[in-house]
Order: sequence, then C-alpha cells, then structure tokens
Amino acid sequence: MSVERVIERPLLALELSQRQGGVAVIDADGVEHVRMVAGGRRDRDDFLPAIDSVCSAAGIRPRDLKSVAVDLGPGGFTGLRVSIAAAQAIAEAAGATVVGVPAADVAITSTLAAEASELVGEVAVIAATRNGSGWQSHFTRGASSSNWRIKGVPGLQESPTTDVDGVLADDHLMENWRTAFEDAGIPVIEPRFDPAALARLALEATSTSERTDVVVASDPATLRPIYPRVPEAVRLWRVTRGGPHLGHYQ
Repeated sequence: MSVERVIERPLLALELSQRQGGVAVIDADGVEHVRMVAGGRRDRDDFLPAIDSVCSAAGIRPRDLKSVAVDLGPGGFTGLRVSIAAAQAIAEAAGATVVGVPAADVAITSTLAAEASELVGEVAVIAATRNGSGWQSHFTRGASSSNWRIKGVPGLQESPTTDVDGVLADDHLMENWRTAFEDAGIPVIEPRFDPAALARLALEATSTSERTDVVVASDPATLRPIYPRVPEAVRLWRVTRGGPHLGHYQ
C-alpha cells in the first residue's frame, strides 16, 4: 500500500528552465524568500550561491529542507539539467520529498494567476516551437478567482490551436503561428516564470489536489526533464561522435 507524500515546509524551488531563472524558499512560517539568477549560463555560476543565499535568508541550511521543487521543462537544455541535478542532490542529502512541475504550469501560474489576469476559459501554453511543431499544454478555468487546471495531455502538435481564449508563448513562437492567433483575435501573452509561483504550486501537490500533471516522488533519481525532441546539443553530438541515446524525451 503506497503512502501519500506530504509536501512540507521549508520548501526550496529551483526555476532554471528559461534565460531568466531564480530560486525561492517558503519557510516554516510560510514566508517567501526569492533570489533571481541568469539561467543556463556557462561563464558564471550564480545558481548555487543563490541557493545558499535564499536558504540563509530563511534561516535554514539545505539539509533542513523538507521538500524540493524543480521546473521539469520544456526549456533550455543546460538550465534543466543543472537545476534537476541540483534538486536531486539536495533532496537526497536532506531526505526531502522532491516535486517536479512542468514549465507550462509555472508559466500560467506566474503570468495569469487570479490577482494578475481576468482571462478565463481555455489557454494554450506553447513552448519549444521549431520545424513546424510546438509543445502545447492546455489549461482551463471558469472564473478569474479560480486556479488554472490542466486539460488533456500535453504534447507536440504540428498546427496552432485557434479554439482557445488566449496563448502563452515567448518570442520564439513561429511567425506563422503568431499570425494565425492574431488573425483569430487570440491574445498572445509573454510568459513569466516565477520561482515563488513554482514553490506555491509544489505545496499544492498532493494526491487530492487535482494537480495530476505534477510529479511527487520520494526517490529524487526518478525525476526527468521534459524534452519534446532530442536536444540540439545531443543531436549534434550524435552526428559528430555517433553517440548513443541520452536523456528522456516525451
């Protein structure tokens, strides 16, 4: 018989899926502490010092953490690998529960939370658009005071979905898709990725919270990034070195 994992505070959240990232701690009293960092950088390590800084601000050590949350992507190859590996290592050392949250959940909660937007209905969060396809996740809510809930199963699609009330997509959205949304009168909104929003989402992640898209695990090693396609770095490595398959792709 499986035992439900309870997400407890203090909780550390690691958001490094995009160019701009950050870390957050919700301490035992529910107070949020946040540090922002540049995501996926190779020339400078702001990430680990930010973890130390935010834990110090919360008056804890990493070993005191009860839960660790991390954005699973889709997102930047380097940022996802670094943040997921860090989450796994910290959770393992602290004996903490680990929570994996898809980037689309982080984006819609960061950008269109009840206090930030009156938009209701159905919203598509689109990421990783390339070569005529994009990773789409759909969310719905019936009132601006309600939380967004996942609808259907996220996946790669080869055409834009115009039967929605809004779209979250960054400046990498393919131009013909953007034009299709604009022609249909659908607003295209730049997404935000707030580490504090990630932390709050993780605290909701129980078996009774209806957040079926969030991964809660006692074994940190089970976490895997969401890659819609073989990452470009891996594809080029295979071409030049003839290497085997790496990673986990959905």
